[in-house]
Amino acid sequence: VFQPTFLPGFSATVDFFDIKVKKAILQIPEQWVLDICYGIEMDAAGDFCSLIARSPTGRLNGDTSVGVDVSRRNIGQLRAQGIDMGLQYRFDIGSAGNLRLASNGTRQIKTDLQFASLLPTNHCVGLVGKICLRPDPKWRWTQTTTWNNGPLTLQLRWQYIGKLTNDTVGFGTALASDFVVPRIKAYNYFDLSGTFDVTEAFTLRAGISNLTDKKPPIVGNDYGGTTENSGNTYPATYDTLGRSFFVGATVRC
Repeated sequence: VFQPTFLPGFSATVDFFDIKVKKAILQIPEQWVLDICYGIEMDAAGDFCSLIARSPTGRLNGDTSVGVDVSRRNIGQLRAQGIDMGLQYRFDIGSAGNLRLASNGTRQIKTDLQFASLLPTNHCVGLVGKICLRPDPKWRWTQTTTWNNGPLTLQLRWQYIGKLTNDTVGFGTALASDFVVPRIKAYNYFDLSGTFDVTEAFTLRAGISNLTDKKPPIVGNDYGGTTENSGNTYPATYDTLGRSFFVGATVRC
């Protein structure tokens, strides 16, 4: 924590994190079950080979009892390492009130994903797809600018999500030309909101979310299954509703 005496109203924080999860519960990709069975175990009774159920014709398609069992199992390893940073600065602007600037960001250094001890470790920072699963940009931050002048408060919020690459392209197992969307560009979202104290007991509030009506990236089904990639995008990361408005009031008795 840094709070310099020569700059009143300013503070900065820096935190380093390094989190490891053993026996993580993960869903192993079907192809990797096949790779371990035929390339490492080579035993029909092996742990991974026994997850493969073929039809009488030897095919992997058929009824629900046929195919590759990829139920979640707690045999994986996860590691996340990065730096969290925060900045705040509040200062007066004379008769116009005061201004507060605040930002919180994360620089992801490592996101290591290993589905099983027999499999290699995947380094997923800046990647997303069928192996890395969820969007994991190197940089992401949220910055807010708040202006207060008596009963009126206005706030502009800026959210940044760094660029991402399809993991098969990032790992070098596929070419960017194989995909319509090999990379997801960096995204910027802006939200504007405000409150006004009509009286001590009555406050009005209103705002606009996704001010610029930014559309989510449409990546297709090459980026993974519907658990994360729902509707050919990532609704847990990107806004799928578009610009929206809200109004409200608070009454205090």
